Amino acid sequence: MNKLPCMMVVAAAALCGGCETESPYFDSQLGTSSAHLIQAQTLDPAAAGNPPALAPAGANGERIENAVQNYHKDVPGAEKPVERPIVFEVGGAGGAGGGGG
Repeated sequence: MNKLPCMMVVAAAALCGGCETESPYFDSQLGTSSAHLIQAQTLDPAAAGNPPALAPAGANGERIENAVQNYHKDVPGAEKPVERPIVFEVGGAGGAGGGGG
């Protein structure tokens, strides 16, 4: 009879010990991956604080304008209606695998 309370204390201690994690460390790191990605993809991180007076030497105005126009062409506008008809299919009467005779 004396062993039961001791076993319960040991089980409770093991249970509480198993629940302890390193979540404060992981919680503090949440959201930093996107900042690291932006930093890794930036050619000159100091340019945001001190932008150059002239464009980069490899920049071509026509090429950049074409890139912007292609971007605007690919992004649909808010006023553009849906081009694909909306179809609701109920049941399997007309589809493959439907009951046949």
